[in-house]
Amino acid sequence: QLNMKSELDQTIEPFFLKNFCKISQTKSFLNLTKEILMKHLNNDDLFVDDEMQVFISILNWAKFDYRSRKEHMKDLLKLVRYD
Repeated sequence: QLNMKSELDQTIEPFFLKNFCKISQTKSFLNLTKEILMKHLNNDDLFVDDEMQVFISILNWAKFDYRSRKEHMKDLLKLVRYD
């Protein structure tokens, strides 16, 4: 079962990275764990028109459950490529 999950992750990840902007606007995105979100945001293959999309997606993710997620903001905002 673990191998099957790994294969599924490998199949889904390219789709997620390519369609990040649309996916980041879904309720499923808001339910991602910090670890999964960081994994995708840290991927060099993440496709965005500009980093403002990444920044806004982080804010929306945090606002969804601000009480428990505010402590993760510092780590997540480090993944925005400001230059």
